[in-house]
Amino acid sequence: MNGSNPQLAQLSPKPLSGQSHGTAPVVSVNLRGRVTKIDTITGPSQSALTVFPLPFCPGTAPQPTPNLNVPGPQNDTKTGACFNIFQIHFHLAGIDSRNVNLIRIVDRTTVIGGQTNHTEKSDGPSGGDSSSRPLAGCDTVATPSDSLIAVVDSPGAQSSGHPNPAAFPLSYHAHFILSAHDSMFGNAVLAKISYDVIIDKQAIDDPNPTNTFSVTDQQIF
Repeated sequence: MNGSNPQLAQLSPKPLSGQSHGTAPVVSVNLRGRVTKIDTITGPSQSALTVFPLPFCPGTAPQPTPNLNVPGPQNDTKTGACFNIFQIHFHLAGIDSRNVNLIRIVDRTTVIGGQTNHTEKSDGPSGGDSSSRPLAGCDTVATPSDSLIAVVDSPGAQSSGHPNPAAFPLSYHAHFILSAHDSMFGNAVLAKISYDVIIDKQAIDDPNPTNTFSVTDQQIF
């Protein structure tokens, strides 16, 4: 990676097709708190959390802001917006959710208006003080109970409120690694999940763009 995340030095992601990264062995170091299960919520269901702010990040995010409490692929044929809302839940035992840090890195390539941009960086998640309830503003990390920490995300192309036909065709291909760490025990890695978000949209009014979320790797230590 770019060296800014020493906590993730031992992680070995599975990249998108055509990309390659160095790999290193994963070392399990925590003998106390643990993650018991990871759930990915990619569509409307009873297990989706409904605690995330609405409107989300008022005054800074694109308008109208997405409802992060309703997971699933989103496509707007009037504004051109096309993004994917999903939640990832880490179920815990032997550790309070307030003592878990979530670290995410992204390897992303976008093509907008014929211009290609590649980014590989630390990508949050936000909500450093996830102990606050209810959530407000720009929080994307929730701790609804002592045994659950969850993050919501909505990667893709969101509308600025002014449709721009010149931005199309548009593509967003990203590989993410999200890991949970024990902040009370040397930031030990408890679990990690890797996933891809692939979006391809041909025009503002494209009714059937490619818009997928897929898990590529999942480990609990």
